[in-house]
Amino acid sequence: MKLTQARQKYKCHECKKDINKGDKYKKKSLKFGSPTYINGYAEEETVEKINGTPVHVGHVIRVTAQLCFNCATKGMNNIDLQVVLRKEIKESINNIQRRINNE
Repeated sequence: MKLTQARQKYKCHECKKDINKGDKYKKKSLKFGSPTYINGYAEEETVEKINGTPVHVGHVIRVTAQLCFNCATKGMNNIDLQVVLRKEIKESINNIQRRINNE
């Protein structure tokens, strides 16, 4: 699981709490609708004729939702959570070292 640092203020999709700028959060893609299957392949958009005019008809809508750190890590066991936190700490240390080297 990869967490992203917020560049602006968001609201958690599940608990409705604020995700402040600089906090870690998870992006989650939500998919609404079901694709149309043509010859065994899923088509999210088809071309249909309406009154003789070809029209693109969308069957699936995707929306990106934001989850706060607590909701994103809910249900994870301690080992998985430790791996995520180690990765985040390593990234923070690398960012600090890059800033120091650039100065």
